[in-house]
Amino acid sequence: MKQLLICLCKNDTDVIASAKKYLEAHDCFKYFGGRVSGIGGTLKTISDLGRIIVTAHGSKTEIGEALKNFIDVTAKEFADILNTAKFTGDVYFDVCSGYKFGTNVKSELTCGAIIYGAKGETDMDIDIDSCVICP
Repeated sequence: MKQLLICLCKNDTDVIASAKKYLEAHDCFKYFGGRVSGIGGTLKTISDLGRIIVTAHGSKTEIGEALKNFIDVTAKEFADILNTAKFTGDVYFDVCSGYKFGTNVKSELTCGAIIYGAKGETDMDIDIDSCVICP
């Protein structure tokens, strides 16, 4: 199963360092700090993609840099990306309020992806085992 790590922070060295550490320990494609609009195209280029892991700053309605810029994304926008790509794998939101954000994403899904999220606040280390399935 192929994995894609999406890091939606360009200006937080702790988040970026954690993402790089995860990449060193796991076999993943990476998508760092690019425009949210590019994620859909990236999903289409990776055949047999089974897992997406997202790291960023987060709230129940938005994730990203928290600076209201081109890498911030709402739950509806992220769901639209997944729906357009017809993604059916697992998506892990290892961000603060990832469970609430993931639940909001799931409410907008038509593609069948399985959504997981971190409950409450997280540290900067990526730990998908701490994420729980969103209803």
